[in-house]
Amino acid sequence: MSVPFLSIACDTCSFSGSSLVTFGRFLWKYEGKTFDFNRQMGLCRCCQKIVSMEHFPEAEVMGRAREISATYTGDPLFRYLEKDEAKYLASQDGFDVLEKVLALGRPPVCLDCGSTDIEPLKVPEGVGFKTDVPVDLGIGHPGCDGRLMVEGSGGMRIALRPKTKVYDIYGQLLMTVTE
Repeated sequence: MSVPFLSIACDTCSFSGSSLVTFGRFLWKYEGKTFDFNRQMGLCRCCQKIVSMEHFPEAEVMGRAREISATYTGDPLFRYLEKDEAKYLASQDGFDVLEKVLALGRPPVCLDCGSTDIEPLKVPEGVGFKTDVPVDLGIGHPGCDGRLMVEGSGGMRIALRPKTKVYDIYGQLLMTVTE
């Protein structure tokens, strides 16, 4: 499968990373059930690199998902196309796994090392995969005086073998399966 990507680089030193860290399936597993969770790019101060980190739903979205989870099933084949995040969450079989993770009250973790010393990377509005001019992410690069910049891959795509990463409810990696 080939995918477009975003590149992140420091404008002062050779530090770099990409959105490819978020590619694949990420599952929480608890008591034999799994939940396909959302993730986002982050800057991990422990790993000192661009990583994938957990992304928890907003309270309002989660509240609506709880209200409809008992009755809303959606179509499992189209679950990834669902535009309403609450419906998307509620349609998953392992919804109670998400509830268990959120009940822990813990912050999101780096999905490489498990650290909570991580800063989410928010890509500015209008920056897409075809953007070929670096845009400031508004974050300084720790350890140097540089700024982190993001740009799209232009028309370039990278072929990757899909991976599924399975984590416990505390965000610790249990296994990786390459498809």
